[in-house]
Parts: sequence; C-alpha cells; structure tokens
Amino acid sequence: MNWFYADNGQQKGPVPEFEFASLIKSGTIKASTPVWREGMPDWQPLSQVRPDLLAVTNAPSIGGFAVPEHQKDLLVQQMREGVLVEAPQSGALQYMGFWWRVLARIIDNIVVSMVACIFAVPLGALIGIAGASSNTSGTTGLDMVQIGAQLTGNAISLIVQAIYFTWLVGKYGSTLGKMAIGAKVVMEDGGKVSYGRSFGRWAAEGFLNGTIMAVIVIIPIALVAVIGFGGFDAIQKGQNEAVAGMIFALVGAGFVGALAGSFPWWMCGFDKEKRTLHDRICATRVVRK
Repeated sequence: MNWFYADNGQQKGPVPEFEFASLIKSGTIKASTPVWREGMPDWQPLSQVRPDLLAVTNAPSIGGFAVPEHQKDLLVQQMREGVLVEAPQSGALQYMGFWWRVLARIIDNIVVSMVACIFAVPLGALIGIAGASSNTSGTTGLDMVQIGAQLTGNAISLIVQAIYFTWLVGKYGSTLGKMAIGAKVVMEDGGKVSYGRSFGRWAAEGFLNGTIMAVIVIIPIALVAVIGFGGFDAIQKGQNEAVAGMIFALVGAGFVGALAGSFPWWMCGFDKEKRTLHDRICATRVVRK
C-alpha cells in the first residue's frame, strides 16, 4: 500500500509501507505530519492514522532498526550466538531467488499436469471411441480424430492452468508450489493481488513469455538449417557426415536458443527485486511469507 505525506507544504510520495515506516523512524514524518493513502476521505495527521508506527519509533534500536522492548533481550542473545546477524527491517519485503522459483514452478507443473490428465484422458478416449464407431474411415479420418483429441487435450490443459494460477494467487497469494517453498505473490507495496491481475500475470507468462521463447529458439535453428553444413541439400543428397553434423548443429542451436529465449524468467536472477518479465508487466513481486 502506497502512502503520501506533506513536507514543508509539498506533497511527497507515493512511498511503500516499509519506506513509510522508515521515514517515520528517521523523523522525516512526524506525529503532526498530514498523510494520505487510497481509501482515506482526506488528509489526516499521522498520529490519528497510524499511531502504531509512532509507538515503534520509541522502541529500542538494534542493528539500526526499532524492535519491541519485550523482544530486545531475545534479539541480543541471538546476535551473540550468531543466529541473527542483523535485526530485520519491519515491513521489508524479502524477495525469492531464481532457483527457489524454478522449484516452485516444477511443483506447479506437476500438479497442473496431473489435474489436466484427469480430465483429458477420459475425454480423449471418448473422442477416439466416437471416431472409431463413426462412418469416418481411412488414414485421413484417423488423423482427424487424433488431431481432435490433441486439440481437446491442449484446451483442457490451458483451462486448468488458467483456473489454477488465477484462483490460487488471487485468493491465497500462492500456488501450491509457492506454498511449498514459503513464497507468495504480492503487489509492489506488499498488498494482495486481485483475481484480474492474477489472470493477467498467468497470461503474460504463458503467452508473451512463451512466444518470445519460441521465436528466439526458432531463429538459430533456422539459420543452421538454411546455411549450416550445406543446409537441407546435404540431407537430401544423403551425405552422411553432413547429416550427422547438421543434427549436432541443430541440437546445439536449439539449446542456445532455449537458453537465450528463456530470459523473461532468468532475468529475475539479475534484478534487485527478483522480477521476471511478467512480474514487471503486472507490477508484482514474489516474496517470502
């Protein structure tokens, strides 16, 4: 949640909750300072809006941060034992790293695949039975049945994914994979993500990120196929060495393309807030609970 405050007659902000608390502790925002956030009818003094944050400023300080009096001895003991190096900043968001998010996604993919199979396998079988018992015959007819079953399976998978990621993130802030690693999806200020934004986040990851990856993967493969090792002409002429080299080059090009094309995900490893491309688009963060 973002806050605005008045400083020497000028409006400042927006600032997220944790930064707002830091400004209060430093004395930049005082008890009499007018503050406002979305949902408030008008500007009000901080003492009336968030007296709890003013109470924190009078608490003892350890590691540069205010802590409640009743926890001071415990924190000092933990710091002496090396369990706690520095007291955590109240309200600060701790962002989940790349490999933790990879693990969460693997778990989610397993769950989604299992659920999709529960619906897709029986339906695909019914389509096959219906095709076999119809008047459709010949190779073309069987191909059409197979195509229909495949398209149906793909559609079911997309529907399951959309419901899974939209509902869980919108209601609980976490998918099962993120729950397993102790993570949740939040807004920039730590607020809850809406169902609409949850759906947009899933769509951005699945369609935009997927399209980017597909295009980048195709480019090196196409270049190798056209100009590398004599291109398709070598394969058509049955040149064994050229064919072997071509296959090796295509596999290598595919690997390089997949690595480069997956940058919408691995870019979070280089971002200070661990944001992927769909996080940036939807203004979300993945943080520790």
